[in-house]
Amino acid sequence: MANVMQIANKIAEEFTTLSNIYRVLILMYLNNNNNSNWSKIKEFIEQSSGIVNPNTLHFHLKSLINMRYIKRSGSRDSITYKLDKENIPKFIIETIESKNNELSK
Repeated sequence: MANVMQIANKIAEEFTTLSNIYRVLILMYLNNNNNSNWSKIKEFIEQSSGIVNPNTLHFHLKSLINMRYIKRSGSRDSITYKLDKENIPKFIIETIESKNNELSK
């Protein structure tokens, strides 16, 4: 059984991942547009929040991959990203879908 500190660290890690607006925007986009490429994700973020440095986008995609929130697949010339619905905490998906529903009203 995990000790209290391990559990507390895991919870803090989940919320730290969500503390950046770019990561949240990536998750929102992929929730609605699964199997998307880097250019489409970048275009969505720039429409939502203004110009994003490509290195910044790469950093945040890598962070989400490391947390197993998204998966990267495809060949070097055709990389796609999608939500890893088996590993991403359900409360994150539920929150994103709830907020997307509010936006569509």
